[in-house]
Amino acid sequence: AYHAHLNHFEALPAFAAAVIIAHLAGAPQAWVNGLAAAWVLLRVAYTWAYLADLAGLRSLLWAGALACVAGLFVAAALARWAKSRGRLRYFFFAAAVAAVASARRFSKLAIGIAPGTRSPSSKKMVGGR
Repeated sequence: AYHAHLNHFEALPAFAAAVIIAHLAGAPQAWVNGLAAAWVLLRVAYTWAYLADLAGLRSLLWAGALACVAGLFVAAALARWAKSRGRLRYFFFAAAVAAVASARRFSKLAIGIAPGTRSPSSKKMVGGR
């Protein structure tokens, strides 16, 4: 538990910097909040995996938390770029469309429906075909 605790101290500065920079850059607040909440949840799950001695899962959770930090920096960079080009509203729209598309694809995969196959409850094609 002590080593997991130390690992949290190592991860916190990058996370704090990413949140502050994303906020100051004007990144969409919903994205900042979502990535920050995901980071916290992933770090809590990381601690659980560390205590349960699940090395593979622990590594995946660590990588997911790192991806959240990277996502915050990317959101900050894109927000600055969009503001400098006067295209902020287009960035928000494109980000929302991408998030919805990803969520729909993930939910279909999570329930076991492969894209391009028929849904068990209907005769409609799943996956946009």
